[in-house]
Amino acid sequence: MPVVMRKGPAVLVAAACVVAAWAGALQAETCVAFEAKTRTNSIDVTRQLGVIKLELADELEFKGGMMGEIESIVNETTTVLNHTLAFGPAGGIFTQGDQAQIVGQIDACTLAAVEKIHFAGGTGPLGALAQGEGVAEGTLNICTGINRFKVHGRLCGDTSALPALKGTDG
Repeated sequence: MPVVMRKGPAVLVAAACVVAAWAGALQAETCVAFEAKTRTNSIDVTRQLGVIKLELADELEFKGGMMGEIESIVNETTTVLNHTLAFGPAGGIFTQGDQAQIVGQIDACTLAAVEKIHFAGGTGPLGALAQGEGVAEGTLNICTGINRFKVHGRLCGDTSALPALKGTDG
């Protein structure tokens, strides 16, 4: 019996430490809303380069560059893409497996599109918030190669990085 008594408190202490660590991780792991506007130019049939303006948590604004690259074509109206977003000292975010779908034709040159965005990682201070999802709605101009989208969604991760981002917004 004394052996069980000695192990009992040790097991309880270890279990309490695991529960406390898990609870702390849950507190730090939260999501913040974002909105963005993008403008890209198609540089060839599979890649776009452009600019992005990201508004994060209604208080931070970042301007940066972006590249999109088609990974695969599902059918004549749906493609799968990956994106890389770079914001200088604030870091970068990349997406993986985004699904873009043509949903209509506005005129002879302009197609309406919707894209489901899947954030997959990042670097620098923004990299701490590089998980989550978003939706992009916009247009593809097949005559000029200029694409414009408005994006909204949630970036998730360690929100304790937000104060460090205040000096890096553009």
